[in-house]
Amino acid sequence: MTDYQNELVMEHLDLVNWVIRTRISVPNRPLLTYDDFYAIGCEAICRAALKYQADSGEFAPFACRYIYNAIIDHCRAMNYRLQRSVDDGYNITICTEVLATLEQYRSLFEA
Repeated sequence: MTDYQNELVMEHLDLVNWVIRTRISVPNRPLLTYDDFYAIGCEAICRAALKYQADSGEFAPFACRYIYNAIIDHCRAMNYRLQRSVDDGYNITICTEVLATLEQYRSLFEA
């Protein structure tokens, strides 16, 4: 990453916490903890900084969308893996609940 991209990430790192706290219900159960979502969000904001072009608008909304979508993708992947590997209704229900919560807020981020 360039110095400019690193600066964007460092200045907007609090967006990861904001997206998790305001848009996601974290059940604090195995595989779905705040720390897991924060790690996913940090990776997503770095990817957002790499893809960001200054002439396309402000970075914050762009990064929030990247973070949110990364967490949705993670929940979908976990749900898929749990359905394929283990027939454990408890874990599948947890992932499905989180995914439903994320889908509920999707309209807030759509432009």
